[in-house]
Amino acid sequence: MLSSITQVGGKTLTTIEAIAKVQFLVMVFVVIVGVFLRYVFNTSLTWGHELARFLMIWVSCLGGVIIMEEHIKIELLRNALPPSAQKCFRITADILVLLFLIIFLVAGIPFTLKALEVSTATIPHVSKFWVYLAYPCFGFPAMVMVARRLVKEFLEKR
Repeated sequence: MLSSITQVGGKTLTTIEAIAKVQFLVMVFVVIVGVFLRYVFNTSLTWGHELARFLMIWVSCLGGVIIMEEHIKIELLRNALPPSAQKCFRITADILVLLFLIIFLVAGIPFTLKALEVSTATIPHVSKFWVYLAYPCFGFPAMVMVARRLVKEFLEKR
């Protein structure tokens, strides 16, 4: 069971990393083209800043999913506890993160759907829905990553 959970999480993470890399490269390209046009031709892309900002939101949200797998932690308090309490501490922390993500997702979906009615300022015929969709696209995979970590904790022997 643990190997299938690890396999699904690994494939999800690999896909998200690839999408984030492509979005980051597009964002860098748009910014470089915008700077080049501004300083060389004294003109600019009217939609370049907005697209770069939207891509930054997406990259940040997908990056949030990536760090859910393993991230920098302050372990001073946890390491001061005995091993059995450390496991309880990790499980409690993951449950709290999972609860936050559930609230984030439940609140984010109606917010995202409401954005269907709002168009962007400079990118014609593009709804802000596509920007706000980043939040549920962060929330659900992040929940999967934390749930996967919780299952591994419960199945671990120590």
